[in-house]
Amino acid sequence: MLELCVHRPCGREDAGQVLAGLVAEFGLKSTPATVTLARADYETQYVDLPGIADEELREALAWKVAPPGVLDASEIVTTGVRLSNDRGIGMDGAPPVRATVMAASTLERVTNAVIGAGLELQAVYPREMALVALTRRQLSADGPSTRQPDTEPPVVSVFVGPRSSSITVTRGDRLYLSRTIHVEVPPETGLDEAARSRLAQEVLRTAENFNKRLSNRAVSVALLGPEIPGIDRLRHQLTSELDATVKPLGRPADLEAADESTANTAATQAGLLALAGLYGGELRGTASVYQRPPRHLSATSPPVLAAGVLAGCLALAAISGVQSFMLSQAEDRLSTARDNRDALQIRVTELQEATDGLETVEPSADLLAQRERLEARRDFYTTIIEDFEGVDTSLKAGFSEPLKAIARASVDGLWLRQIRIEPDRIQLQGQALGLFEAETLASELPEQPAFAHWSPESIDISDPRDHERGVTIRRFSISGEGLVADANGNDTETDPPRRQVDGIQALLRGLRDADG
Repeated sequence: MLELCVHRPCGREDAGQVLAGLVAEFGLKSTPATVTLARADYETQYVDLPGIADEELREALAWKVAPPGVLDASEIVTTGVRLSNDRGIGMDGAPPVRATVMAASTLERVTNAVIGAGLELQAVYPREMALVALTRRQLSADGPSTRQPDTEPPVVSVFVGPRSSSITVTRGDRLYLSRTIHVEVPPETGLDEAARSRLAQEVLRTAENFNKRLSNRAVSVALLGPEIPGIDRLRHQLTSELDATVKPLGRPADLEAADESTANTAATQAGLLALAGLYGGELRGTASVYQRPPRHLSATSPPVLAAGVLAGCLALAAISGVQSFMLSQAEDRLSTARDNRDALQIRVTELQEATDGLETVEPSADLLAQRERLEARRDFYTTIIEDFEGVDTSLKAGFSEPLKAIARASVDGLWLRQIRIEPDRIQLQGQALGLFEAETLASELPEQPAFAHWSPESIDISDPRDHERGVTIRRFSISGEGLVADANGNDTETDPPRRQVDGIQALLRGLRDADG
């Protein structure tokens, strides 16, 4: 039952105060509440996000949408729902996402007004998404429905607003098309001839687009509202021109109004949007621009205190049980320890008696010979270690700085597959998503100190090829001359002489023969 529906005009600045007064007047504190945004509060954009799961759309859209007006990315909030397409005609990958973009300050002002009035804010819906929920609920109340999108009929819904009108095509909770028609329709005078003709034309065009491109089942129901002057003539015109059942868009049949005043208020443009927000719980999680913050219980709240007392009692019971078990086992462990002590004393006595009669034993000649061999091998290993320490490893330092420089030159959409560094040449091979990432890397590397004397001579970029579904890549190769690998090499005039690797290999062969 729709027990109460109150409409009081107020400006944006007075909304919080007026709402708080209503909450106090009718005792609505802590009541769950939803908000349906006016069309001027947000902007709609269509974004391609293939391969992104629905639960990740909110985070991904923040990096893809264009901030409206003079706002930057840190001053907006985004959400969106992926459009549906039963046929998949003209789709390279996933259908586009209908993104809702609004200023963070506007959302903050709305949420502060609702929460400050003492209500429990659940969600903030764009106008179109709230009407999707209302449309589904109205059809369910008008007749039996399986509540499955594949069996529910395609519906075109038209909401006539004072400055703009919304046209949506849905099946269940799936949104196929969403359009905004900017036409002035004052609530007092309603639809004039020009506005009615424009809306009828746009509704027919939207339905035709859906029937031809998006579904194998044509639109069968059209809902138009709210009840304003001229809306009946628009319904009559569409009844004759649109092959569908045309009905009013309004309060669901299973929602009773308490009185005539409540029913009349619910039939207005603002009242119908308020009703639409009530059914937003059936929409997908990304339909709401607002996300409820997680609840954190206070350390002194009754549930936390009760849990603490219960945990303390359980801990004391466990400690008592453990102590009882340990005391019951203490005597047995003490008796076992005494028996082990007596047995060890007897064994010590027996060993002393057995060793007293032994004669002094001379060292074994075989053991002495083996010790001498092991000492000789130890000296041989010492010689090898000293030779290894003298090996020239200066070229290793020459590779370190170029590799660090390549790591610092980070280019989005590009990854390296092979790095080939020679004393007088460097060659880089990899893959990129676009055509210019390899040139960007080639221009950034000479800015690094390790590549100051290196210049790319050739950049080879292959034709694009499919990598994954909807993703193409290009292979590239960058090469150029430059003395890089010997940047930290040794100075033959000042450094002490190093041992040659051939000498080390001779020592290793000697070690192998010795071990054999």
